[in-house]
Amino acid sequence: MAMTTVAMLTCLQLKHFVVDYVLQPAWILRGKGNFRMIGGYVHPGAHALGTVPALMLAGAGMTRVAIRVLAEFVAHYLIDYGKALLSRHSRADATTRIYWAMHGADQLMHQLTYAALIHVALCRLFRSWRQNSRVERGPWPSPSHAAMRLMVGLVCDSVADEDP
Repeated sequence: MAMTTVAMLTCLQLKHFVVDYVLQPAWILRGKGNFRMIGGYVHPGAHALGTVPALMLAGAGMTRVAIRVLAEFVAHYLIDYGKALLSRHSRADATTRIYWAMHGADQLMHQLTYAALIHVALCRLFRSWRQNSRVERGPWPSPSHAAMRLMVGLVCDSVADEDP
């Protein structure tokens, strides 16, 4: 499961760099913060599509992938929309602390979105692993197995068993 986590995080980070820093021409940048301009929709759409490979690594079905991709689209759009509005009102440029604070907050929110996507995808995978790994090891599981089940189980049990 650790390899899946690292692979998903790597996919999401590469996607984030390419879509946020390489594939943003001026017309996309101008579209952020304006419901009537297509650039504001194309950018989160590219992020959403780029999220698909990471979600597929967790073995999610297409319905679950589609729901999570839609969630990524909405979250990314709203985060960027909010940053665009704040940027317009602050009139900060790249030489000011407020600009970098807003940029950092924007990036933090995107990274937390990725953490949530990985959490939801892997909790389902963990529950499946937990149910299928009840190998007889005597009356008590090994201490490391019990500790891992306790730590990950506490986090993952907070996700509904029948998530969409």
